[in-house]
Amino acid sequence: MSFEDVYNRWAEDYMHFFYDRPEDAVEEARNSFGKVVKSYQPGGKLLEVGCGTGAYLKAFADLGYATSGADLSEKSLSVAADLLKGWDIRSDLFRFDLLQDQYDGQYDAVIAVGSLLAHFLEEGQQKEAVGKLLDLTSEGGLLLISLYDFEAMMAEEPDDFLYSSHQLGSAGNGNRRTCLSRRCWTQDPVSGLRNPVHTRFFELQPESGETKRISMQNRALTHRELEEILRDFGVQGFDWLWPEDSGYHQPLCLIRKPFAGKNAAAGERPGGKRKQLLERQVPSRRKSLVFWDGSKESTDYLERLLTETDDQVFAHHLLREEEQDQRRVLREESDRRVRDLLPILQSRHRPFGFSSSVLDHKGLSWTAPDNMINMYFMTQAALSLELNVLDRILMPLVVPPPSDPEDEKFALELQKRETLSIQKFLMEREEIPQTRFWIRRSAS
Repeated sequence: MSFEDVYNRWAEDYMHFFYDRPEDAVEEARNSFGKVVKSYQPGGKLLEVGCGTGAYLKAFADLGYATSGADLSEKSLSVAADLLKGWDIRSDLFRFDLLQDQYDGQYDAVIAVGSLLAHFLEEGQQKEAVGKLLDLTSEGGLLLISLYDFEAMMAEEPDDFLYSSHQLGSAGNGNRRTCLSRRCWTQDPVSGLRNPVHTRFFELQPESGETKRISMQNRALTHRELEEILRDFGVQGFDWLWPEDSGYHQPLCLIRKPFAGKNAAAGERPGGKRKQLLERQVPSRRKSLVFWDGSKESTDYLERLLTETDDQVFAHHLLREEEQDQRRVLREESDRRVRDLLPILQSRHRPFGFSSSVLDHKGLSWTAPDNMINMYFMTQAALSLELNVLDRILMPLVVPPPSDPEDEKFALELQKRETLSIQKFLMEREEIPQTRFWIRRSAS
């Protein structure tokens, strides 16, 4: 049975298998990967490839996107049209075979969730499908792909694995149902390894009536394999979010499509098991932390990192509680600049991690030199990001007044290092005087 036949047959029951009500699917999408997409690509035209019965399209319409949905199954599209009409949502729905059909349009955001890529069974088809998804994404736009952690599944699951068993509906009103999902693996007789092509079985047992069963084959695609495919297409970096970070039940890969002739990396955010996943699969990229106050100098540093490197970029904005009115105004201006620039830079270049903290200056009055306070917070940020000697912290640096030749020499030495590996630099020195570190504080 082809996938088109499977989903045509499954269309009426698909939503009832996974959700109590269609509105539950809308809420899940809006509060999980919907928020993720919104933070990376705040608006514009959005296409869901493999939209099924359309609930996720309502979630994105609610978030302000102009939505379109493509699916192989005519029956699923018919169910989607009825649902969206009932919700008074306008969405462009069309039948689309990702490998066979040509489509000239492009979208600011393209999403392919539910392990869509696992539906392509033949060697090379998954790479072809990724290429088509990138073609549908506009330059600088966002492509979101979700995939099970197939590498872990193939290593840990038994050959016949009941991976989901749940009940939906209310007892006694006719809509109570039990939903079972199994995954069955085989081994390659030559290599003895798990065959990536496996079978999934779904069984819907209503409180009364006939049990419904359906099965389909999927092909495992590991996150490492997806990353290799993306690099073949000139995309150099990705942002992986684990379920505990995103709220969605599958890991999410966020890809910023490069502009013509330019590679782009999505940037990475720290978080839980996603980090363990990256460490297991590929050597982690260098991290770069920028102390960013919205000034031209610090923004230039940040933009250079985003455009000229493949680093995992993190920007930290340090605010201070101020008593003087003039200083308070400068702080508010700095905060406003950062908040205004943040979505612009993420949209123009690529996403990056952002954090901010507030310092009660009175509480640290005994550490009078500003540079010591900045050094303290830089150290805390470096520890929280688990930076090592290969990573770097970047700051717009200035030469202090030459009251102390040693201080001036030290500052000049720092200035020469436009990209500063702070841990390595500090380890090379026997002693760091408390007053010998400078970060420019610009009100421009």
